[in-house]
Amino acid sequence: MRKHPISGEEQFHNGVDFAVPVGTKILSPLSGVVSFVGTDALNGVYMIIEDENLTVSFAHLLSPMKFAGEFVSVGDPVALSGSSGKSTGPHVHLRVKNSQGETIDPEPLFEGSPEDLGFIAGAIIAGVLL
Repeated sequence: MRKHPISGEEQFHNGVDFAVPVGTKILSPLSGVVSFVGTDALNGVYMIIEDENLTVSFAHLLSPMKFAGEFVSVGDPVALSGSSGKSTGPHVHLRVKNSQGETIDPEPLFEGSPEDLGFIAGAIIAGVLL
């Protein structure tokens, strides 16, 4: 639970926010397919990338660099960060779901070395987590 920065209400936050300058390159943490790129009032510009085990979404983007149906590899630039949608400032909202479609805490994915994880957590946001 957290206090929503706009409404002030206590509510579940289904991801992790990374404060980054507008235009920061977002790199794919997965080798998979971009399954969706679009916009809505809450997420602004957002995209979803899927592999056989995880679904990762990035929200509040400035612009996508990849589009639905495109294959991406780990470390490929996929978008530029922004502050679109319901946002209080430049950041990237990262949400991770498991193969059952359940939102999971992405923080354990950042522990240890990327080689040990088989998941390049340090490459998710260029220059921020490296």
